[in-house]
Amino acid sequence: MIDQTRERLQNFIGRDEKPGWWYLVGVGFAILLAIFCWMQTGLFVQFYASRFDGDIMSYPNLRNRMDKDRAFQASLRPTPDMKESHERIQYPEFTESERVRVKRAVDFVLGDDELDRKLKDRFGTSLRDVEVVVAPIWTANDPDYLKNNGITLAGEPDLDQSSKSCDIGATTIRDKLGAQQKTVDGRPRIVFNPNALAYDTWTRRVVFHEMMHAMNLPGYQAPFAWAQTDLTYLPEYCWFVGKENLGSSSETVCRFFIGFFVFFCFVRLLSFVRHYRGEAGFLLSIRS
Repeated sequence: MIDQTRERLQNFIGRDEKPGWWYLVGVGFAILLAIFCWMQTGLFVQFYASRFDGDIMSYPNLRNRMDKDRAFQASLRPTPDMKESHERIQYPEFTESERVRVKRAVDFVLGDDELDRKLKDRFGTSLRDVEVVVAPIWTANDPDYLKNNGITLAGEPDLDQSSKSCDIGATTIRDKLGAQQKTVDGRPRIVFNPNALAYDTWTRRVVFHEMMHAMNLPGYQAPFAWAQTDLTYLPEYCWFVGKENLGSSSETVCRFFIGFFVFFCFVRLLSFVRHYRGEAGFLLSIRS
């Protein structure tokens, strides 16, 4: 019985006799997984944007596009049947409790003086200059929803696309130079999905993200970066998200797995070296 146990233990801890190419396959597979995880991080998005679309996404070009869109929006006027409001941010169709929660998140984002200075230095404007209408999607069954919220028929597809997605908290409908008019007065519309009010941190993240779009910052999606938002290419966006702990756990998880697969790759390389040395020693002993 003791001899059998000893034999099984020796078989378990004995040298692995797998062929050398098997270790290299493991190394290659680990490298591919590490690269895939890296492509889900903000580091990859910013690298890709600067390396392959640096001219398009440069600060001067972004600022130029923003200025043109803002000028176009300013040229639009309310229709005769719609009163022009002097409030910079409007909250139609929210209940009082919902409006309080959304306004609290808006005040939190707009209250950051450092963010305001960073945006003005880069873009000549900030979130405090944004005029926007914030509305809930869950009242869209009203036949007069588009009219009540100042959205044209050209903006309805954006509304429908947002309502069918549970991955985003809201969408911003805004007018762009050279495109069909989507609002009746040029003011961007931020339309909240129900999950935007899940908890305060997430509501702040949604408000901040969509207010950046309402400031006329375009979205940018790097290929295969499914775990990142379309504003991750902006250092100012990532800075504020990190500063206020508004990010999700996906970035941390991706970085953990990058480290894990790099470590796995290192272990497999060591195993290959040991295997190669073992094979070389075995051949040498035969020749001698």
